[in-house]
Amino acid sequence: MTAKALAIDGNSLLFRCYYATIKMLDYYHKNKLIPTNAIFLTISTIFKLLNNSYQYVFIAFDAHRKTFRNQILPNYKMNRSKTPEDLIIQLGWVKKIISAMGIYHEALDNYEADDLIGSFVKKMNDNNISVDIYSSDRDLLQLVTPLTNYYMFKVGLSKTTLYTNNNFSSLFHGLRPNQVVDFKAIVGDSSDNFNGVKGIGPKTAANLLQKYGSLSGIYQHINELSIKNQQLLSSDENKKSCQICYQIAQIKNNLFLSESIDKFLKKNINSDEFNKIIDYLKIPSLKKYT
Repeated sequence: MTAKALAIDGNSLLFRCYYATIKMLDYYHKNKLIPTNAIFLTISTIFKLLNNSYQYVFIAFDAHRKTFRNQILPNYKMNRSKTPEDLIIQLGWVKKIISAMGIYHEALDNYEADDLIGSFVKKMNDNNISVDIYSSDRDLLQLVTPLTNYYMFKVGLSKTTLYTNNNFSSLFHGLRPNQVVDFKAIVGDSSDNFNGVKGIGPKTAANLLQKYGSLSGIYQHINELSIKNQQLLSSDENKKSCQICYQIAQIKNNLFLSESIDKFLKKNINSDEFNKIIDYLKIPSLKKYT
C-alpha cells in the first residue's frame, strides 16, 4: 500500500480560521487575554486531518511578504492588506504548538508557502508517496498528479472541493494540471496583482489551451487565431506581461532535493510541551487531543 503524506498551507488555514472566528476578538480584548480564536480552530482542524493516518506531514508558511517574484514584478501582491496584529500574535503560537505535535513546518526567505509545498510534493511523489494538499490557493492546482490530490477550502473549513488527476478537467476549464501555469499567464490574477494578456478572458484562454496545448503552442500557431486574438497576443506589452506572469505563476519544486525524506515523518506528540502551551494560552479544550 502506498504511504500517505499531508501538506497544509499554514497561512491559508490560519487566515481562514482567524476570519471565521473574528467576532470572538472582542472577548479577548475586553479581558486582556492573548487572542486564541484562530489558534484553537487551526489546531483542531490539523488534528482532524491527522485522523487519516498520514506517515509524513508538512505545514508550510510564508516567510515575508517579498519574495523572488517581487524581483520579477515589483508590485506583486502589493495590493493585499496588512496582516492584522491579532493574527500575527497567534501565528507564532501556532508554530510552537505544531512543533510540540511532532509536525515539521518551515518558512523560507525569498519563497512562498506554495514553493515549499511544491517541493514537498515532488519529494514525496519521487518516493512513490501519495500526497493530500489542503489550502485555498488556486496556484496549487498545478501540483495535482496521479499521486497528489488537492482539497481546496471553499466554504469556511467545513466544505472542500477535491481535485484529482481524474476529475481535474471537469473542474478546471477542461484543462489539465500542467496547463494551469499557461492559463494564469494568459488571464492573469488580480489577487496577485498581475494582468496576463489584457483582453483575453478565461473562456478564450481555455479554448486556446485545449486546442494548442500550451502557451508556446498558441504562439507557434498564432496565425491560425482570430485577428483580434493575434493582435492581443502579439502586442509588446501583452507579450511581456504574459512572460512575466508565466514565471510568477510557476511553483518551485526543487527546494528539498537534498533533504532526507525522514525529515517529514510525523513524530509523536510531546504531551508535556503541548499541555504547557495550552495551559498558558488557556485553551483547555485542546487537551482532548493528547
